Amino acid sequence: MIVPCECGAKLKINEAKLGGAGVKVRCPRCGNVVPVQRPSAETGKRAEQHRAVSTVPSGPVVLVAHDSEMVRDTITSVLQDAGFRVDTAADGVEALQKATENKPGALVLDVGLPGIYGFELCERLKGNQETGHIKIILLSSVYDMRRYKRTPVNLYGADDYIEKHHIPDFLPSKLKKLLFPDQFSSSAETKASDAGKSELPEMARPPAREFQPSLLSERSIQDDTAAFQAMAAKMPGGHTSGNPSVHESPAVLPESFSLEASIFQKEECDIPKVEAADPAAVEKARRFARIIVSDIALYNQEAVVEGLRKGTLYELLKADIQEGRDIYDKRVPEVIRGQKDYYQEAFDNFVHAAEKKIVR
Repeated sequence: MIVPCECGAKLKINEAKLGGAGVKVRCPRCGNVVPVQRPSAETGKRAEQHRAVSTVPSGPVVLVAHDSEMVRDTITSVLQDAGFRVDTAADGVEALQKATENKPGALVLDVGLPGIYGFELCERLKGNQETGHIKIILLSSVYDMRRYKRTPVNLYGADDYIEKHHIPDFLPSKLKKLLFPDQFSSSAETKASDAGKSELPEMARPPAREFQPSLLSERSIQDDTAAFQAMAAKMPGGHTSGNPSVHESPAVLPESFSLEASIFQKEECDIPKVEAADPAAVEKARRFARIIVSDIALYNQEAVVEGLRKGTLYELLKADIQEGRDIYDKRVPEVIRGQKDYYQEAFDNFVHAAEKKIVR
């Protein structure tokens, strides 16, 4: 079950650990104590009824395209709770087929989708008279959320974009703005449009170690847990509020801290340490490389187009490519990096596809 905290964090609770009297857990984001009760049968029944009502076919279908089943399920849950009907696709080929055949009202498209790159899929759909009406929102992976603090310029033909850690809060409103524009006043429209953007000035990038309150979800669970425990150890009795059981409660699952961000981080960027080149770890490394390349392309479209046309792509994006390389090398085990340069492979594949679709 998911329990919200006043600070906006969503705490994932293991119901098996809840006693009859409930428990008190400490939010790993703000430190507040949150009382948790086991939901009654009547509460559960009302929740099921609400979900049933929210998924009644009454509006346009939203097609969610992402290669991770867990991420697809997470986004589906968010959209169904907001009243949308949802269909899913696991790769670019399936997304193109479903969009062409079923013509959904909107497409939520991961920029690093395998099979067909996001920019290529946007061009095909927007350039087709039968599918040009489909509203497209690109999912920006933002493999390092401190990396980009500016807004993409042209979005390769898409109607909007959203960074994945903003999905639970802002994706439904962005879709409603695109699908039902007449229902939005100018003020609501401005709010929805600005929802996924950083408050920092365009093109500004904070120093690597600068703390930004709005970026709290970037910090790893381990770092925040260690910091909280260190703070607690300095208090009388070595714990907070005189109750050591609060933050140690087994009812709180580790991924509770910024649940919406940790899901994407785990699925897309966490590559297990292996002794040999395990196929699953290799595939994760390939996916991670594709994510980095796709995000660089999304946030630097003008440089990508100019670089492809003039043959100066690697020169124009030298800093971005090197930063991506540094992060790739840091997160991908050496045994996998030594087998093949999947980061370079991802760039080669992108350039091959982009030269056919972007350069005219």
